[in-house]
Amino acid sequence: MDQGIHMLDLFMHLVGKFDEVKSFVSNLYWKGDVEDNVFALFKMHINYVMDIPFTKAHGTGNDFIILYSEDVLSVDINEDLIQQLCHRRTGIGADGLLLLSPNDTLDFKMDYYNNDGSWETMCANGARCAVLYMYRRGLIENKTSFYACCS
Repeated sequence: MDQGIHMLDLFMHLVGKFDEVKSFVSNLYWKGDVEDNVFALFKMHINYVMDIPFTKAHGTGNDFIILYSEDVLSVDINEDLIQQLCHRRTGIGADGLLLLSPNDTLDFKMDYYNNDGSWETMCANGARCAVLYMYRRGLIENKTSFYACCS
């Protein structure tokens, strides 16, 4: 299991117990200063402890976090959050994030964000995952049309 996942699991049980977390981190192989890593992870914990329903998907070698906008109405999807979620050591880990939204004209809209939080017009591998996700949720039929532009 990824060490970052171990750390996040530990935070769920040891919030407020900095010394115990620091001791745990120091026993892991962790690049950089132990105390800096602990503070960074505490910051992430404090800022982003929230229930975010997501799906992890992969298409032809790229992996994505998929969020459906109607499921995350109370979450501010911003560059910092995207970076935290996509981080491979301290987050879920992904090449990018797909934010899928209902659309009045076409079946849905796909916004693709790189793991650095920057918006991009299109990701073909992400589009494959988005279509499968929407199909499995019963939100589209066998044929679909969607937007993948215009942030």
